[in-house]
Amino acid sequence: MFMILISHLSTVDASPTGFLWYNDKHGHELDDSTSKLMRRAHDHRIEELKEQFNLAQRIALDNPTLENVITAQRLQKQIMEKAHKFATMWQQLLYLIIN
Repeated sequence: MFMILISHLSTVDASPTGFLWYNDKHGHELDDSTSKLMRRAHDHRIEELKEQFNLAQRIALDNPTLENVITAQRLQKQIMEKAHKFATMWQQLLYLIIN
């Protein structure tokens, strides 16, 4: 009984393969170096926008001149536009999946 349990547990973690299972070939994926560069570029742009907004917001709070507040508002608008585009694409994808 103990041997059967060990044999069963050793195969539980194995991923299913065979005729009935689809094995993706991942031919569309980029190589690691290209993927890392793209990921770093996206991360860098997002982090840069966050840092610019946080700095502009702190400056506007400390010295609320018209120019400082406008700068903070413009950066917030960029963030909100990106968030809106993301949410719109997310919803469109959900509609495509459901249909």
